[in-house]
Amino acid sequence: MPKVVKITGGYKVVNVYSGKVLGKFTGKDAKKKAHAVKAQNPYKSSGNFWNTKIKENMG
Repeated sequence: MPKVVKITGGYKVVNVYSGKVLGKFTGKDAKKKAHAVKAQNPYKSSGNFWNTKIKENMG
């Protein structure tokens, strides 16, 4: 599950499980872009029971 983290001059999107940085954004639209990347990568690389359950419930 990705998380948006505020960094100096912008934002970065980090995968909570692997610690992998999915994207770094700076400038005016940084927050919007970071949240867009977060939305595109909701369940990658965990395959965990809770995520599967949430996915089913959300349809």
